[in-house]
Amino acid sequence: MIVVHSEEGRIIQTLDGAVDPSVLTALDQQGVLYADIDFERDGNLHELFSRYYVADGRLTLRAAITPSVSTIEIRADGKDKAVIKGLPKPCTLMVDGHLVERKGGTITLTADVPATYRVAVEQWPLLPWSVEIVAT
Repeated sequence: MIVVHSEEGRIIQTLDGAVDPSVLTALDQQGVLYADIDFERDGNLHELFSRYYVADGRLTLRAAITPSVSTIEIRADGKDKAVIKGLPKPCTLMVDGHLVERKGGTITLTADVPATYRVAVEQWPLLPWSVEIVAT
């Protein structure tokens, strides 16, 4: 299987079966990045596109972000807090729809308003991660 990918390794397209050499020549001439890989996952292309990327011409499994979350429930008093540790360093988080840049791997959340706050990280090539913190 030929896997067409971006410079950062995101899989864009696959060419299955026997690929005519003229197609590879055309890809080369256009500067398209691709890798010839062996992928036998019962035809599950969704898994290929979502869980893998190409690094150094090889299919590579995307690592999971595995932070610890001190609690998923806090009081909406502006003082009680949820601490998330073990985030990628640096990273950009989406906290309740707002981008938050972090240099270290920790963020502390407090709330003045009762609500459910979603914290999400999408940092390529890591798998996306999210948690909901409920402030009551």
